[in-house]
Amino acid sequence: MKVIISESQYRQIIESENKISEKKLKMYKNTIDELGIEMAAHMLSKEIWEFIEMGLIEYYDGYLDLAGTPIKSLGNLKSVSGSMDLGNSQIEDLGNLISVENDLYLNSTSIKDLGKLKSVGNDLYLIHSSIESFGNLKSVGGYLYLRNTPISKTMSKYDIKKKIKVRGDILI
Repeated sequence: MKVIISESQYRQIIESENKISEKKLKMYKNTIDELGIEMAAHMLSKEIWEFIEMGLIEYYDGYLDLAGTPIKSLGNLKSVSGSMDLGNSQIEDLGNLISVENDLYLNSTSIKDLGKLKSVGNDLYLIHSSIESFGNLKSVGGYLYLRNTPISKTMSKYDIKKKIKVRGDILI
């Protein structure tokens, strides 16, 4: 038997298969709240970056290693209490991220704008990234590494220091 469907019906089927149901998201969130993110990821055969991209994590305590992952957005993540490594990842958007208390690595990413990010407690690494705008960034507690970036070709150290309080050196 042959079933003929329209293109719009086909698109609806594909979209519904790709969407995670509200019920499943609630189950994931409850599991994370009960067991912690690492244990929930292990039990549910998920990666931490998947929970972050789904918008289920707002705060992360410790070192967050997302280097080389396919994550595209940080969703609702607002704060990381340690360092965060997104180097060589597919990150395009920092979502609601406001602060990283230690180092932030964005080397070799296609990130163009730091968005809502206001502070990095220590060093900020943007080497070989596509960064064009600092967004809302107000302070970097250590060094700011900008080698081989579009912004390093358009702004001087002086221009950057007028916009951002950088405690260490700016390496262009």
